[in-house]
Amino acid sequence: NLEFNRKSKIIEIKGLSALPNTVIPKKIKSYVETNYPTMAITDWQLEKKHQNIELDNQLTIEFTLQGDYLRIDD
Repeated sequence: NLEFNRKSKIIEIKGLSALPNTVIPKKIKSYVETNYPTMAITDWQLEKKHQNIELDNQLTIEFTLQGDYLRIDD
């Protein structure tokens, strides 16, 4: 599923399985590959001040708009 804002920019991608690598920002993809090599990204969301991803183990991780790790979101 894709969600767009009023300017037709993608702000959310939800999948039932791993999202394609081409839709994940490179810095976030690299972080997940390094720290969670056996996990897949199933959701990505762009907020006003940060980005969130959800892994296939239901873990949600928050990043800056530039793709820098912020925290694990409960």
